[in-house]
Formats: sequence, C-alpha cells, structure tokens
Amino acid sequence: MSDAISSSYSDIRGGSLSPQTESWDTWSTAKNDIQSSETSQKDTIIISSEARARYLQEQEEQETQSIATWETRFGLTPGEHVLENGTRQVVTMEGRSIEIVEYDKDGGLLRKINGILDNDSAVFDTEVYDVNGDVSQTLHVELTGLSNSSKAHSEARMTRTATWFQHGEMVRQMSDAMDLESTYRGGHAVIDLSLEKKDVPQESQTKLAIEDLFDIENKGIEFSLEDMAGSITQDKQATNYQLRVQDFVDGQLRGEMTIDQKSEYENLTNRSTSATILQGPFTTNERKHDISLNVSISNYDAEGNLLRTASFEDNHKDGWGAKDGRLSQSVSVSWYNKGELIRRSAGSLTMKEVDGKGMPDRATIFQTLGMTEEEYATQQTHSASSLLASVAYKASTEADLFGSELKHDAATTVNGDYNTAGAVSKSGSGANPYSISWTDETYVDGELVSRKEHKESATENQIPSKGQFRTGGGLTEDETTSLLHDSSHHIETYEKGQPVLDVTLHGHEYIQRDSHGPDEIRTSFQGGQTGNGQDDQGFQQTEIGMLEETDSAFHDASEGFGTQLQAILSSVVHFVRSPSSALDEGTQGVAYGALR
Repeated sequence: MSDAISSSYSDIRGGSLSPQTESWDTWSTAKNDIQSSETSQKDTIIISSEARARYLQEQEEQETQSIATWETRFGLTPGEHVLENGTRQVVTMEGRSIEIVEYDKDGGLLRKINGILDNDSAVFDTEVYDVNGDVSQTLHVELTGLSNSSKAHSEARMTRTATWFQHGEMVRQMSDAMDLESTYRGGHAVIDLSLEKKDVPQESQTKLAIEDLFDIENKGIEFSLEDMAGSITQDKQATNYQLRVQDFVDGQLRGEMTIDQKSEYENLTNRSTSATILQGPFTTNERKHDISLNVSISNYDAEGNLLRTASFEDNHKDGWGAKDGRLSQSVSVSWYNKGELIRRSAGSLTMKEVDGKGMPDRATIFQTLGMTEEEYATQQTHSASSLLASVAYKASTEADLFGSELKHDAATTVNGDYNTAGAVSKSGSGANPYSISWTDETYVDGELVSRKEHKESATENQIPSKGQFRTGGGLTEDETTSLLHDSSHHIETYEKGQPVLDVTLHGHEYIQRDSHGPDEIRTSFQGGQTGNGQDDQGFQQTEIGMLEETDSAFHDASEGFGTQLQAILSSVVHFVRSPSSALDEGTQGVAYGALR
C-alpha cells in the first residue's frame, strides 16, 4: 500500500491504524489487571499475563471477523485466483485492510484496489492502468450501514467518485450515490402457501394468500431476517440513485449529465426449496412498483458557450391489476448558437393500462441494483447493506454500475421501453388510451419567429358496439374499435414580435350509428386561418374513415416527441459508456450531435 493511500486511510479513520490506537478501549478495560510499582525515581507499568493474553485474543478475533466479513459480505477470499476472463487476481488481507491486485494474461498490471473495514462502513480505493502502465482511472467507493444487518428494516448508502485520464489529462469526472431502504415481512409461522384448499379456485387462493401475508404487520407479528430464512417474504425495496458526469476536452467542460432516479418495489420472494401456488422456489415476483427518472444534459462548444440543454422526466407505476399501469413523461430541449437561443422544443405524454394490454417495461429491483435474481432470491433474506455490499466490489471496478440498465433501455428504445412516443408514431398505442403534445419554437436574434403545436390522443370508446362496422378506414367487417382518436395542430408566425399568421386544425373520430345497418367510424374536422391580410377563414368537414388516415399530420406530436427523446437516450448511452468517445468527430458525434 502506497504512503499516499495509507495517509488517506488515516484521514478517513481520523487517526493511526496501529493496533495500539485501535485497541485503546481494550487497554482501558484491562486497567484493573495493571499493577504499578516504584523503582528508583520512575514508575514502572507491569501488564499481567492475563491482560496481555486477552488483548492478543481480541486482536486475533478481530482479524478473523474482518476476513469473514470480506468473504461473506463482499465475496472476496485471500489468495491467488484466475477470473473467468483470464485475469489473475491476488488478494491479500491483513486485519481490517485488503489489497487486490489484478494482472492480464501477459502479467501486465490492470488495477490495484485497497480497502478497509470499519464497524459500520467499508472503503475501496482503486487505480486502473492503461497498456503503458499509466493511471487511466481512479475510483473511490464508500459503503455505510454494515452494522444494521439483522433487522427486518434496514438502510444503507453507497457513494462513489471516479476520474478518467487520457495521456495524463483528465477527460471525465463522475460522482454517484445509491441509497437503499429494505423492509421485509414473512416467516414460516405466517402461512403455508404450498397447501391447496379444496373447492377454492387457484386465483382466489392466491389472492387470499397474498392478503394474509401482507397483513402480518396488523397481526403484530415481528420477525428477524434469520426468522424469515427459507420462507415466503414480502419485500419492499426503496432506492434513490443520483449521478453526475462531466466530460472535458483540453481542460474545457464540453458535456454534463445528471440523473435522479427514485424507485419503490414491492415483491414476493419464495426463499424455500418448494414451489407454491404463487411461484417456484428461489424466485421473486414483482407485485407493484413506482419509479421516477429525471435526466438533464448540457453541452458546450470549445469556447465554453452553451450549445444545448435537454431534460427528460419519466414516471411509471404498475401493479398486478389489469388496469393499474400509469405512465407520464415530459421532454424539453433548447438549442443555442454562441450562447443565444435559436430553437426550443417541449412536450408531454400520458398513458394508462387497460385489460389485455400491458405497459412498457421498466427496470426490476435486480437491474436497479446491478445483480441477478439468483443473487437476490436466496434462502437468506438480505439487509440493505448486504444487497449493496454484494455489488460494492463491482462498483469499485465498473464505473457504469447502476447505469447499465439505463444503457440497456436506451439502446433498445426501438422496442418502446422508454420511447413510448416513438413506438406510437410507428404502430399506434394498441388498446392503451394516451395523450401526447409537442411544441416547436424558432428564434432569430433572440425573438420568436414561429411556433408549432401538435396534439394527439386516444380515449376509450364508451359506445356499445353492435358487433359490425362498415369495411374501410382500417376496419374489417364485424370488427369493433376500442379507442377513438383526436388531433389538433396550431401554427403561428411572427415578425418583429407581432403575430402575422395563425392556422388551426382540429379533428376527432366518432361512431356514426345506423339503425338499418352496421355502424361506421367517421372523422370530423374544424379549422381556421387568420393573418396575411385575410379575414378568418373557418371550415368544417367530415370524412369517412379513421383520423390517422385522413389527417396527414396526425403523428406529428408523437414523432417530434419520440425523435428528441431518442436523441436524449442516445446521449445517456454515451455518458454511461467510454468518456468523450463522441468528441472524436467534434460536436457532430453521437452524444453531442444527436440532439440537433
């Protein structure tokens, strides 16, 4: 361990790491065994053999306990190991300290990790080396909450800072933090979910079993984590993840991203070896979740002028019910030329779940914590510190941990995970009611010159169907429609701050009933235009068919929203991957040009 690292550890602990300092309380409690006598003119302290033996025994127990903690909490064992990728790893433990050195297949140094344990915390400091042996990355990780590991409710926190270097120059800084609150209910004495009840439908059994399990608190039953081992547990996990990344080129800030993600999960976990009427052994089923995500991105030119700002907000709730799902999103993007605003776009989206049509997926608790279901759904219930400790070593070696699921979702937005608007613009919303609005504004010399507002929506059809519609308009005979669509468009132009043109168009679908034959879908349009020296020219028109077929601009809202959201998510991919990779092509690269 280098002198610099040893010194930093001393600062963290607030003093020396010597055995004498660590065991001051031990020496104090042994004062009754210390005898004093005078020889010549000086006092001589005599330590009894019993006190010395007790001290040495406690030192040995502390070292044994520290090694056990490294092994059980962090999955680290002393000795030399060969990892799956062929990397050779040498782990050395001494008291509460640990040193991990990794080499490539040719013996080249890859990274050094130094860690130290305290009663309630663990600290890791990492240096990563490039092929020339120079430091390319440093990480500092701290985990707190280790002492609270046996109760049904616990909290833990992991913080991390990382710095990247290229040719000795800093190119990226990152800081993030994960807070986790874990609460469990369950136990062998609560309910036997493996027993089926005669003459009771399985769906009813499942509902009754869950209600009974979730009513444990009202029954006044309390269990420790040990009591709940091997049982069915109700798990509540609440996370709060915050991230800040800054990219630099030639010492100049060129890009910055912040993420604030909060989530609440309620799960059922079978920690036994037997299958139940609910689920298989060692599996976890999500009962409901509430997840919010906020992303903000800023980009700058070589002179430090603002190029663009972008923000994205996503709120997603879902449960076991067929109509529980709710989604709301907002996007805002602004572009600048030499620091002056030239364009601004913003929009919002809402969607709700209906029978037979699920909501877009979101990260599970495993993906949020960077672990697998097998690691989570074990026989033993995990405290908050145990869950974070299981990924603490990975966090000290993988800077994109906790961002990996965001990276995955961004890369697969074509499937509609986060980019719901993009999916709607291509293939509609299925049976889910939704509403999307999108506004584009253009500025010249700081003044607004045009504004375009587009809206599209779909609501549930409340009119009972006779089971027949006329063919055409996207329908076939005997087909019904579950949604009725609506759209609106508003275009304004300005000169010297004064409006010169105002155009509006509104269309909506409705069911035309026919007592003598099948019903049909029709679309009604209303619109108007003022300006350019003309009086108001209003009009009304009805078309046979669906709005999507009769309004060529119907998906302008979802296309505008989806295009800019895709660009934001592409920037997220950049920021959780290699630093400044997009800058190889200047500001037209993936991260910085994608928002144009």
